[in-house]
Amino acid sequence: MLPYLIQSILLISYVIVFVYQLTTIKALKEKFTALEKFQTIFDLEKVEKYVKVIEQKAATEIEVNRRAQLSKHLKDEVEKAARNQGEELLNRYGEIVSVVANIMLEQTDLNNALLFDVLPLNKEFLERVIDEKRKNL
Repeated sequence: MLPYLIQSILLISYVIVFVYQLTTIKALKEKFTALEKFQTIFDLEKVEKYVKVIEQKAATEIEVNRRAQLSKHLKDEVEKAARNQGEELLNRYGEIVSVVANIMLEQTDLNNALLFDVLPLNKEFLERVIDEKRKNL
């Protein structure tokens, strides 16, 4: 009777261990299934590509801001140079224009017309200067 009791206890132990192993296997299988789903949701390659796109976007925004600042700086410098150049030209050639206008005031209309034919680009400007000088006389 004792051997049957030992065999029964062993059989029951084997059944308990088998059931325990079966539940452990099922739990691990569920965990692996969940991990597979998680891995398909967060595919590492896609995440890496997304990170690269974000980095490229940030680099592009930095470059756009840098170019905008550079463009503004260049625009300011060009405007400043143009103002300075205009003042320099006015100072330099204002004296010559004044002398030419004074000479033209002393000339006849025919001589002035001939001079205007020689200086077509400056005709309107010289006419304005002469008119101002006549008003101040």
